Amino acid sequence: MQTYRLDATGRRIALLLMLSAAGVWLFALWKLPAFLSSEQVRVSYGNLPASLRAALEQGLSVNQIVPALLCLVLIGAAPLLIWNLLEEWSTTYTVRDDALVYDTVQGIAMVYPWSAIRAVRPVDPEAREPAYEVIVDPNALEQIRNPLLRWLHRQAFGHGRIPIYAHVAGREDLVREIMRRAGLAAAGAATVTQPPGVEA
Repeated sequence: MQTYRLDATGRRIALLLMLSAAGVWLFALWKLPAFLSSEQVRVSYGNLPASLRAALEQGLSVNQIVPALLCLVLIGAAPLLIWNLLEEWSTTYTVRDDALVYDTVQGIAMVYPWSAIRAVRPVDPEAREPAYEVIVDPNALEQIRNPLLRWLHRQAFGHGRIPIYAHVAGREDLVREIMRRAGLAAAGAATVTQPPGVEA
C-alpha cells in the first residue's frame, strides 16, 4: 500500500495562494462600502441594511456600480478558491490492492474500486508540469456524508473527477499504478485513455 501527497514545494505554493486569496477577500470586504458610499450617504457594515437602502434610493453611478460588482464577485469567489486550495493542500492518494483511496479535508475520503476508474488524462498536456485527472464513477460522490462538503467538493471538481496535482511527489508513478491496476494500459505506459461517452 503506497500513499502519495503534495511535495514540500506544492504545499508551500498552495499555502501562499490561500493566504493571497484571503487577502483579496478581506480587501474586497473592506472596499465594498466605500464604493457604495457617496457624499450624501455613507454605507457601513454597522448599519448595512439602512445605509445600503439609502444609497440605492439616492441612485448609484457607474463609477460606484462597476467596482462594487467586482468586489461582490471577489467576495463570493475567493472563499471557493481557498477551499479548492485547502483540498489540494490536504490531498493524499493511497493505492491499495482493491482500490484507490482519495482523502482530503476531514469528512472527504472516497474509495474507488479499480473497476470504477474509467480513464486518466492530462489536464493541460502543454504545461511544463501537467496535472492529471482521473475519470471515475460519479456516484462515488455520495460517499461524502455531509451535504455542504459534498457541494463544495462538487463545485471544485465536478461529479466524476479526481485531480492529480502537478506537485504530487511520485506523480508519474501514481499515474502508472492507477492505469495498470484499473486495466487502462500496460504497466509503465503513460498514455491517455479516453473511453466512449466521456467528454474531453
